[in-house]
Amino acid sequence: MENLLFRVVLEMKILELLSTSIEMAQDEKKTGRLQTSNAVKSVLRGMNSTFHECLDECKKLLTKVMNPLPSTASSSSSSSSTTSSTCTSSAPEQVNANPEANGDVINQILSTMNANKLLYTCAIDLCLMAESEELSGNLDSCLANYNNALILFHSLVQQACSSDDRDILNKYKDGVEKQLLRIYGGRPS
Repeated sequence: MENLLFRVVLEMKILELLSTSIEMAQDEKKTGRLQTSNAVKSVLRGMNSTFHECLDECKKLLTKVMNPLPSTASSSSSSSSTTSSTCTSSAPEQVNANPEANGDVINQILSTMNANKLLYTCAIDLCLMAESEELSGNLDSCLANYNNALILFHSLVQQACSSDDRDILNKYKDGVEKQLLRIYGGRPS
């Protein structure tokens, strides 16, 4: 169930970013700073379509979370121990077949995670993988991982609420940029 909740959090973050982007485009269009060319219309249609697809996926995931399969809620001891091992230690031991009872479990897990925290963790993991790839001589994979981490850190810097968070994220972003420059600088043309 925790994996479903991670997916829900990420889908919700995608919805938030798409919604903000669409609203900004509409505001820019109203002020006349954005001209409605065919290319702009195509991009906005694509964003709108992706928003609705993401919304549908989010609804499906939430339905799965709120109404788990009966086998998940079985009262047998073997099923109960299986369910316990897949939940985080901070979550209650068992998922209940009653959707209302699952609300507490979901709220408890969601309160400890958010999309930015997941993106931050992913960016750190990408940096670690990049270092490992560099040590093993796989520079293409190394560069791809560092580039993806850089994109995530840049996004997180833009969304940081406090200046302390922004400063820390900028230090990570600068570190990744230095690594990329060092690696690109040492590559044969």
